[in-house]
Amino acid sequence: MSPTEDKNLYQTPQSALGSSKSAEKQLSLLDRDGKPYTAGAGVRVLTLLLDYVIYLGLSMIGGMILAIIAMLIGSEKMLEFISSEGGGYVIAFPIYIGYYIIMEAAFGRTIGKLACGTRVVNQHGRKASVGQIFGRTFCRFIPFEAFSFLGSETRGWHDSIAKTYVINVREQSKMKIASDSSPR
Repeated sequence: MSPTEDKNLYQTPQSALGSSKSAEKQLSLLDRDGKPYTAGAGVRVLTLLLDYVIYLGLSMIGGMILAIIAMLIGSEKMLEFISSEGGGYVIAFPIYIGYYIIMEAAFGRTIGKLACGTRVVNQHGRKASVGQIFGRTFCRFIPFEAFSFLGSETRGWHDSIAKTYVINVREQSKMKIASDSSPR
């Protein structure tokens, strides 16, 4: 038989996304025990700090844009509101929510997570759903939640409630490379 005779010429071509190799790559986010490669507390704190700086910068830019608009339309009341404490919250809250939801839903990571080599995944090591991302984001408003990942498991309440993990992609890559190069 020639190579073309054992192939079905009428079969739909398979892309790399639909192949079993893609499924193997997706499942390789899990260690040998079936748990995701979770990020440590130090990486989580650094990610939090980086994201907070980015959020503050975005809030300042948003406030400046609204102040410029208020000046252009000549609204003294809008300018007073923007410069008040309540106005700051009105500007900052949607930016905070939007930053986390947009970045994590679209890319699985924020800019801080990208810089630290981490990613948000679901309990199966795959991309978290939009609903899980919403849950994670709004759970961040639970008092003292920011310190909840400092325990032994380094999994915050916003992770455990939403059934997500923050994995260390760089560590997972190192472990994958080491296991691929070990003798079988």
